[in-house]
Amino acid sequence: MTPAIIEIWECCSSCNRMEPSQPSAPPTPPVQPAYSFQCLVSDYFHYCGQNYLVAVDRYSNWLIVEEAAGGSSGLITALRPVFVTYGISDEMTSDGGPEFQSHKTKTFLQDWVVNHHTSSVAFPHSNCRAEDGVKIVQRLITDITDTEGRLDNNKFQHAMLQYHNTPDRETHLSPAMCIFG
Repeated sequence: MTPAIIEIWECCSSCNRMEPSQPSAPPTPPVQPAYSFQCLVSDYFHYCGQNYLVAVDRYSNWLIVEEAAGGSSGLITALRPVFVTYGISDEMTSDGGPEFQSHKTKTFLQDWVVNHHTSSVAFPHSNCRAEDGVKIVQRLITDITDTEGRLDNNKFQHAMLQYHNTPDRETHLSPAMCIFG
């Protein structure tokens, strides 16, 4: 194109708005973790007036659910016992929601030396383990918890035990077997 046409085209807002977008680069497959809780995938969701952190260990598929207060402070308060109980992860991936992108959360993760990655908007399935974990937890919360969505009841805890002891379709190992042998 001639420079005059390029200049007109660059200044045309409807041309820019209607221009076809460039195809997204294909996702790079995540590096396989070498041990349990080295890499976590996580999501934060709201259900029945309650906030929850769901984290899934990429090595074992161990599912962690924590009730949380709202915002980044609630997320940090939920993440801290996860790191204390299971060890500090080298890497954590999330969908990049506002709680995960806040300055407070970024500082917390830097202080704990956790590399935070966000899944791509074009490829949200790169955080699909966390999304699958959220679906499982939402199903359990809907079916098992009380009307306030509290997790501290026997039915929910038994369901989590069942999940942790059920063999994976692909690996034929349960999350508990991967971690505890």
